[in-house]
Amino acid sequence: MKPRFLSKKLLFLSFFFLSTFLFGQTVHYDLALIRKHLTNNDGLSDSHVNSTLIDSKNNVWFLTNNKIGLLENGNIKNFEFANAYSNKGYNSAIEDAEGNFWLTENFEWYYPFNIQRCVIFNPINKTSVAIEKYIGQNLPIHSIIADSKRQIYISTKVGQIYRFDLKTKKLSLLATLAKTPVKLLYAGTKGIVVCTEKDSRSDTHLIHLNTDGKIIRQEPLKAKFIRSILEFDNRLFYVAHITEGVIELTEVGGTFSKRFEVSKDSYLGNIIYDKNKDFFVVNQGNAIEFFNKDMVLLKREKFDFLIHDIVSDNKGNLFLTTNNGVHIIRLIEQKIKTFLKNSQPDKINDNYSCRAILKIDDERLIVNTNKRRQLINLKTDKVVSIKQFEKEIGADNRFILSVLKDKDGDLLFGENALFKTDLQQNKDITLCQLDSTKIWSIAQYKDGLLLGLEKKGIIFYDKKRKQTKQYPKIDKTLKNSIIYDFFVVNENEVLVASEAGLYRLKNNEVFEKIPFPKQADFQMTCFSIRKDKKEANQLLISSISGIWVYDLTKRITSPFIQDIDFQRKKYLSAYRTNNGVWASSDEGVWHFDDKGILLKIYTETDGLTTKECNRLAHYQDDNDILYFGGINGLNVINPINFSSQKEKQFDIKIDALYTYEGLSKNREFTNFNQSSLDLERSESSIELILAYEDYKYDCNKKYYYRSDKSVESDWVPLSDRKLLLNNIDHGTTNIEIRVVSCDNFTEARIQKLTINRQKPLYFEWYFAPIVLIILGLLIWGVITYSTYQLRLRNELLQKKVDEQTHSLKESLTLKETLLSLLVHDVRYPIQSFYDLSKKLAYLTQKNDHERLFLLGKETENKSRKVLWLIDELVYWVKSTNKNWELNLTERNLGELINQIFDIYTDELNEKSLSFEIVNADIWAKFDYGLLVIILRNLLFNAIVHSTPQSKIKVSVLVSDSNYFLEIENQRGNENRILHNGLGLGLTLLLPLLEKAGIKLDKLESKDTFIARLQFETLPKHK
Repeated sequence: MKPRFLSKKLLFLSFFFLSTFLFGQTVHYDLALIRKHLTNNDGLSDSHVNSTLIDSKNNVWFLTNNKIGLLENGNIKNFEFANAYSNKGYNSAIEDAEGNFWLTENFEWYYPFNIQRCVIFNPINKTSVAIEKYIGQNLPIHSIIADSKRQIYISTKVGQIYRFDLKTKKLSLLATLAKTPVKLLYAGTKGIVVCTEKDSRSDTHLIHLNTDGKIIRQEPLKAKFIRSILEFDNRLFYVAHITEGVIELTEVGGTFSKRFEVSKDSYLGNIIYDKNKDFFVVNQGNAIEFFNKDMVLLKREKFDFLIHDIVSDNKGNLFLTTNNGVHIIRLIEQKIKTFLKNSQPDKINDNYSCRAILKIDDERLIVNTNKRRQLINLKTDKVVSIKQFEKEIGADNRFILSVLKDKDGDLLFGENALFKTDLQQNKDITLCQLDSTKIWSIAQYKDGLLLGLEKKGIIFYDKKRKQTKQYPKIDKTLKNSIIYDFFVVNENEVLVASEAGLYRLKNNEVFEKIPFPKQADFQMTCFSIRKDKKEANQLLISSISGIWVYDLTKRITSPFIQDIDFQRKKYLSAYRTNNGVWASSDEGVWHFDDKGILLKIYTETDGLTTKECNRLAHYQDDNDILYFGGINGLNVINPINFSSQKEKQFDIKIDALYTYEGLSKNREFTNFNQSSLDLERSESSIELILAYEDYKYDCNKKYYYRSDKSVESDWVPLSDRKLLLNNIDHGTTNIEIRVVSCDNFTEARIQKLTINRQKPLYFEWYFAPIVLIILGLLIWGVITYSTYQLRLRNELLQKKVDEQTHSLKESLTLKETLLSLLVHDVRYPIQSFYDLSKKLAYLTQKNDHERLFLLGKETENKSRKVLWLIDELVYWVKSTNKNWELNLTERNLGELINQIFDIYTDELNEKSLSFEIVNADIWAKFDYGLLVIILRNLLFNAIVHSTPQSKIKVSVLVSDSNYFLEIENQRGNENRILHNGLGLGLTLLLPLLEKAGIKLDKLESKDTFIARLQFETLPKHK
């Protein structure tokens, strides 16, 4: 038995090493890993991260210690669950068709089996519920999986498999396989694949079922531990742990099988397939290996942390959840080959800055640099420096600009001399010497060479005669510029690219400037001229403002690039290839399709030594290979290795938009996706919350904006994702939002938004007519109302006079005084009102507003006096009635006196009188109507009889049981004899005053007159 067992073991090892040799051999494949490390500083609740979930909306979630974290704009927002759901956190997650997450805590932290607890989490409203409540049963759940349609399947620890209906929230039993735990591994178009467990470290059978739960086939596993299943090339493969340090990838129902070595932490070993990059990723615990679909090793990367889980987002990223946070890896194929690169950016003086490039044969390339001429063997990648010039040449080795291999096979270089170099003998021979004038370009022409100089024009060097010839008819502007390039059409025509523009040399004598379209016809510096390989009569002209197509037959130029913004860029070279047009610039290498549509700009992120290319450092060989030199080395590009499709672009999103009325928020829009916004008339400001995701997590996202109403047209950076625009101008405002990822400003996405703010109402055309109409109506209304009020007032006064007269006639027989009063004092005012009414009718008819106003004022004065007289008569008549009683109320005397003085403001002003109230804040009980009449008469008399510019003094005195009010005025020479100096009105009221307990007296002197009231009731102070 031993020899047989040994032979089997040797056979197994032989097969293992043979498969490793055949399928695991390493090939040269230049890959670069770009990493982004997420830690607690980015929002992770714990550095120990279990796994990653990428949902159907491409949102990225991380499972940690009883929390789930959402990666959003570079930061992680965590949501915590109750401790009742989990003690140590969730380590696997499944999304169902309704967008809910089934989060499970498993016995083995990094395996999605042997579930201990499960919670269903809604990521929208952030609510969660235990699985027992959600499915309505309490099952011994062992594993949960979802198919491609996100239909949920559940297996138990007693061999059952269920399908869960999300609509009815009910389980349906598909199969019962055994009394042992069943692990769900796959559910999809190929059915369901499960395995039955023997124990926690080994499984017994792999079983393939259809979607109805019927067994298609099964195979024994011989104590393998199945980790997962992946789908590739329309086939299923399972990943199994074989022994410590070895995992196996085996086709389900097929013959393919391959083993991989992993670290001692083999329980973490797993394999996934990345659809985006079309390769396999092997998790070795502390390292990852990349294999192509033929199982050829592409790259191996070792880490100083343990990898718990690897998830691909199928957008070029791998999410590694580890014991040291989350590492996001973006794998880039290095399709650009580089030479002469200085990998130490802090030592910039060690850079090789390239000038002219020439491929001298199939294997060798010469690059002029700031550190001698470099000879590169493209087959062996060996680089050799060509020796310094001989001292007698007088050339500066740092500034060798041009190079050419002529038809004689001579290798020519241009600096401040033209010389040829024999590489075999390592010898330089000077052909012609120039006086400190640099040769920027060399071209084979007739029997000699055209030399383009720096601000000294163009000369012709005759190789046979070894003489130089000047061009006397050269344009002065051209002569004072740098000559960058020549293109020899034939012996009678040569095109010249210069700092002064594009020129044509005709018949080796006359220079003629070639015009560009008017909108671009300025100092159009041209850098290179290259033949269009697909169009025999066309050339590609690289200039300071775009790439131009020159038609040799029609002799016209037209723009090549369709996007006007890109056409305005500076391009140093342009080459037509079998995969579009490639151009070098200060911003990288540009790739256009044949129609001039930009496909991509290649920069350092894509493998360039530097994005800044040099003016003369470009070349295309006969095999369509491109060579672009920059300020730090040489880049070699084979166009057929690159995609001819435009790289997918992602739009800028406006997560939220708020409008403001002043400082108050008025309206809110979420996920705003319109190209314009109409503000209400009261709204003046808006706030935008921006979002952009290109799934390049290692790249910082920088936001900019600009407005057509800004003073400057430059892009303004935003400190965060918020854009606040205050006091937006009325009318239309156009704003542009730009997000720059990976510092690629040129290809940055731009979102445009038009804001329409209504003009103020007073700017509208209809505002002035409306205002004029309203003013006209108001004036008409005021006139009409004033006329109506005057008429109404006269009618009211006439009515009151009639009523009072009628009342007096029906009263008791009055004394002779009443008759005298009616004859002398009432008849005259009534006659006056009659006259006034006739005047009113006449003026109303004439529509004389000014005199109507004066008449109204006169009417008011007369009516006031008549009303007062009538009030006094009424009080006097009422006092004769035995049933009449005083109506005592408590009031402030000072306020009453002030009110009466206010009535006589005109009279006071007419005589320039002033008044003074002494001890005014006194309260007393009295008959208000009676006291008003008394004070009105007394104060009026005082005003009438006061000398001009004098003062009326009103004093309020209080004794123990009496209240005194004195009105003192300066009088003139006339005597107030009538009615004892008190006036007729008060004379009529004397009996009433006596009944009210008020004594009225007077004190006279030569210059003053004092009217005195005495109350017998004690006033009350407040």
